[in-house]
Amino acid sequence: MPTARETLKAQLLAQAEAAIDELLAQKKAPAVASLADIERVARQAGDTIQEALTTALLQESGAELTAQWPTCPSCGRRLLAKGKRPRRVVTETGEAVVVRDYYYCRHCRKGIFPPG
Repeated sequence: MPTARETLKAQLLAQAEAAIDELLAQKKAPAVASLADIERVARQAGDTIQEALTTALLQESGAELTAQWPTCPSCGRRLLAKGKRPRRVVTETGEAVVVRDYYYCRHCRKGIFPPG
C-alpha cells in the first residue's frame, strides 16, 4: 500500500505531466516561435504546476491540523466541529480551493478555518 507521501507525489507528478502535455500542445513550430511565444507557454505551464503544488500542500497541511486544533486561539475554550468546508485562498502562486475542517467558538462567536 502506498504511503501518503507516495500518493501525494504521484498526484503531483500527474498534474505536472498534464501541464507539460498542455504546453506541448500549445507551442508553435520552432521555425515560427518567437522568444515571447516560448516564454508565454512556459510561464503558463509553470503557473499551472505551482497552483497544483500549492493546492495539494495546503490540503495536506489542513488534514494534519485537524487533530491539533481542539481549542479557540482567542479564549482557549473547546471548539465545536462544524464539518468540512471549502475555502478559496489567494496565494502567491494563484487561487486554490482548500477543503478543511471548520470550527466554531460559541463563546467568541467566531468561525475558525485552520490555520486561522
